[in-house]
Amino acid sequence: MRFSIPTLRPAPIDPSLEKNSGHTSWQPSISSGSRPFPCGQCSRAFKCDRDLQRHKCIHVAPKPFPCGHCHRSFSRKDTLKVCSTVQ
Repeated sequence: MRFSIPTLRPAPIDPSLEKNSGHTSWQPSISSGSRPFPCGQCSRAFKCDRDLQRHKCIHVAPKPFPCGHCHRSFSRKDTLKVCSTVQ
């Protein structure tokens, strides 16, 4: 009695899962351009949850990063660095 061994073939690639530059996750919502992650405090919406979480910092009352040049305060350190290098 002989057994046949099935031939393994790669699964077809779904074109909606193409990698979008700048994002590490492959989601159909990213490549389609939809923004399924709205902010609950303003009218902005985002393509991925990571960007929404980063955006939520601007709604926080204490802004722990003051600029020594323009005397403004920022909620994120990367925004402070942009301000400091421009001036």
